[in-house]
Amino acid sequence: LAEGERRGWSGAGLALLGELVTAFEMGDIDPRARTLKPLDLPAFAVMDGGTGVGQVTASRAMALAIEKARTTGLAA
Repeated sequence: LAEGERRGWSGAGLALLGELVTAFEMGDIDPRARTLKPLDLPAFAVMDGGTGVGQVTASRAMALAIEKARTTGLAA
């Protein structure tokens, strides 16, 4: 959120904080959700963030894609 705000993306920044807090309180988002990889191949993976925060799963997915691209030359 702070990074989005810093970059001037108000819709992805601190404006979301209230919505996230409400979602946590209502149980719509699990702050302890684990990111799972039900499919993990050399250049391809499927990631499942469950009911966790999407930004966390997206960040982990991007890091994995970069690692796979470095290793295999491509990633999806």
